[in-house]
Amino acid sequence: MSQNTTPATIAEKIQHMEKFLDLEKFINGDKNDPKDIESYYKTNHAAYRRVHSKAGFMHFHVSKDGKTFSPEDASYQPDVAAQFIKSGDRVLELGSGQGANILHLAKKFPDVTFDGLDLFPGKMAEELPNLTITKQDYTQMPQFADNTFDVIYAIETLVHCSDKLKVFAEIKRVLKPGGIFVVFDYALKNAYESYDRENQLAVSLISKGGAAALIESVAEWEDFFAKTGFAVVSKKDLTEPIMPDLRRLEHRAACILDHPFRAKVVFKTLPNQFVSNIILGYLGADSAAEGAIVYKEWVLKKD
Repeated sequence: MSQNTTPATIAEKIQHMEKFLDLEKFINGDKNDPKDIESYYKTNHAAYRRVHSKAGFMHFHVSKDGKTFSPEDASYQPDVAAQFIKSGDRVLELGSGQGANILHLAKKFPDVTFDGLDLFPGKMAEELPNLTITKQDYTQMPQFADNTFDVIYAIETLVHCSDKLKVFAEIKRVLKPGGIFVVFDYALKNAYESYDRENQLAVSLISKGGAAALIESVAEWEDFFAKTGFAVVSKKDLTEPIMPDLRRLEHRAACILDHPFRAKVVFKTLPNQFVSNIILGYLGADSAAEGAIVYKEWVLKKD
């Protein structure tokens, strides 16, 4: 392959990588065991800081103009949650990560109590009296009584969960009646079975690359919401606004994966979870551009 030439489609990228990588080994085994998720974030901690955000935002940037990438666009997701927070509320972040989102909001609302749960919480840049971070799997939250929180939000973390009905039932339990649940996450535009071999393999690689369960369709997500008693207040497709970020990550990954010899040499020194994340970056933009994976915003209300 000539220099600076990246395969143009998902099918071409899969066929290109299959010539020098055993892709099956990256999708075998548990995709979202808690220990695997924790190991994934430990392995990729430094890379997230360097590539995604020095401030610790671990999610995709939602471009304001849909064309350019800006570090300032990282606050879009927590700012959506902020629209539903009132003085005196109690707010929960699921998967608080390196703490950038919850710290951003805790500073904005000093009279609101914030709790964050994460399997591998990062070191907070600063401590605030209205903010508590706990190292914990949020699929079970026995320390919180029923109807505790006014607002709960989850940014690109629920995709890790294979039993969403169980998780959403627990979220509903600790959310007050009429409370708001804000979700940002990835979904398939259509059912997994509707895609061809290359796109199914790409979805599996992207899922594994993010230590996620196999990504589910929009229809499946919304069925889970309905079955657990959440009403959809609003929803948005944010796939186009995150494309500048996706293309930026694709470019970085292509510097390695476009060159088979370079990839073989580099990957010999890296753990599989790091390699999987590079593959995710290589495939993500085209999977979105071709309409397989979408990025969604849901605002939900407990009935």
